[in-house]
Amino acid sequence: MKKSFVQSQPITELDKGSADAFATFFFRLWKDTEGRMPDENSPIIEHLTKLVILQTSHSLEDSPNILYVGSDSLFANLMPHAADVRNAQPRLEIDLEYRALVTESYRQASQGTPRYDIIGSNYILPSGPTWLSMERILLPFTADTGLRWIFCYSLLRETQKLEHLPNPIDRNENWPLLLSLDQLLKAPAAT
Repeated sequence: MKKSFVQSQPITELDKGSADAFATFFFRLWKDTEGRMPDENSPIIEHLTKLVILQTSHSLEDSPNILYVGSDSLFANLMPHAADVRNAQPRLEIDLEYRALVTESYRQASQGTPRYDIIGSNYILPSGPTWLSMERILLPFTADTGLRWIFCYSLLRETQKLEHLPNPIDRNENWPLLLSLDQLLKAPAAT
């Protein structure tokens, strides 16, 4: 079994086109808006289907709650049931070991620092245990109200079927349902 890892890359590599064209566009939009939350007129709106949007995280052990799963996001492609708005919390579809692996990146993004990571990890998919290698971009966007959300874009680079992994997923936590796009853009700041 391969060893899991997170390798932080210089965020400026995105300006050089190191990921893909959308990643470059996404990062430049974040820079141009100085990380301000997009409104319904933003060019990012037509691309939200490629993104996962999360709350900010203050946990040192776990990734944050997921608010929105775009239907064309890597997460939805790997775990189609995760994008269903009836799913109480898609984060719980991800095994705890992976969530713990990436928590530092989410913590930094929650504090306003963008992240560009290369991640390799064992992952339990509906099709079975798999080794995944991906690039992931976390950009913190802040609303006028002060509320900050993390917009996540991921690119799959490699998959390899594995023989066996235990299934440590705990789906017993109770969280609110995913937000619709309209709810997401009009959500008030947390008090």
